[in-house]
Amino acid sequence: MKILFELNHPAHGHLFKNPINRLRQKGHEVTVLIKDIPVLKSILRDAGITFINLGPKGKGAAAKIFRQFIFLFRTWRLYRKNKYHLGIGVSVTLPLLSRITSMSSIVFDDDDKNATPNFAFLAHNNASLLFRPAALKHEGETKNTIYYNGYHELAYLHPRVFQPDISVLKEQRLGKEENFFIVRLVALEAHHDKGIRGISQLQLEKLVETLKPKGRVILTHESVFRSIPGTEQLHISPAHLHHLMAYARLIISDGQTMCSEAACLGIPSVRINDFAGRISYLEEQEHKWKLTFGFRPGDFESALQKIENLLQSPRHLFRERRDAMISETVNPADFLIQLIDNWPGSLRVMKEDPGFVENFKNMERGDW
Repeated sequence: MKILFELNHPAHGHLFKNPINRLRQKGHEVTVLIKDIPVLKSILRDAGITFINLGPKGKGAAAKIFRQFIFLFRTWRLYRKNKYHLGIGVSVTLPLLSRITSMSSIVFDDDDKNATPNFAFLAHNNASLLFRPAALKHEGETKNTIYYNGYHELAYLHPRVFQPDISVLKEQRLGKEENFFIVRLVALEAHHDKGIRGISQLQLEKLVETLKPKGRVILTHESVFRSIPGTEQLHISPAHLHHLMAYARLIISDGQTMCSEAACLGIPSVRINDFAGRISYLEEQEHKWKLTFGFRPGDFESALQKIENLLQSPRHLFRERRDAMISETVNPADFLIQLIDNWPGSLRVMKEDPGFVENFKNMERGDW
């Protein structure tokens, strides 16, 4: 089968790297399109995945719309040449392309519709199949939607497919028993981030003051580096960041993905941005599994208090919560591979029995 993946964010590289490599091993012809993002390119190269670079995203609403037309045109030209059977991604381009061609499309989306309304309108309504975490079931059933108990991040951080490499500590110049914290700052430049606040410079300084006496503070960032005394930069490849995260004492971010990744690794996290309380899958990880905790920037003092409390809690408590979460969830990479291997018959099975994905809860890696 000819399969087209489109990746727009570093997290998408992690989400799809295992399925891409496994599908290629199974003999499928897989083409990978990406936006020009250095970290994404690093992740794919580390995974041995070749790709076609569509160019950079635009900055600002008008530029983003203009660039989207370019992405759609370039992808359509590739389709005309290769006649792909299936397009997969977290993408507007592929479902739109599937509307005007014979290609089918599968979209993965874990965001609430009110957080990403433009994406939901364009991608959800045009996708052949839409995969979403069960935490979003409150938004209602649609004929093309399959809900699963799980999270995107389990596709690459489930304990069956990921084991942390302790040698990463030496690469970061950390001792094996040394306490350290990761503070992640995101750019907040996506179209749905307009008007969203994250961690301010003053709040960042207070965070470092709180954490520094208790361990080393590693500061990572997506845009301009905000230098803070008492912090250190990341010395490892971005592709190996999850190995470092697995040994951290605590993770603080003004983004979403890293906090869900931390939950999948059994590491507590605190997220500080205006999306707090609005992202259903993170709310589930917070209130059901007690692995991540969200605060608005205006409630920063409460966030600091939560950080103090988390540092008093034993590490094993969060690993135990993670293990309980794993026992009730699905690795989305497992059923994606099975779905594609049996396409298009699997599409009929999924639509007739949406609960079929729950069969993959206890699936062993060798069952792929």
